[in-house]
Amino acid sequence: MNEAIDTICGISMRPTDDAAGIISTQCLFAAGLHTQDIAKRSSIQELLGVHQARTGWPVQDLRPDLQAE
Repeated sequence: MNEAIDTICGISMRPTDDAAGIISTQCLFAAGLHTQDIAKRSSIQELLGVHQARTGWPVQDLRPDLQAE
């Protein structure tokens, strides 16, 4: 599971267009739900913020939802 989460995070650092950013946002959120490592979850939340700022999707910030989980 940790290897898959690392792969998702690595891939999500590369998207250059909005469509890829939106898909990456969904994948990051799912990866964050299954991450027990606090530092890794924090990095995922930062990536979520970057993707959401760039694409404008979703309108509601996902980071608080991930933090609540």
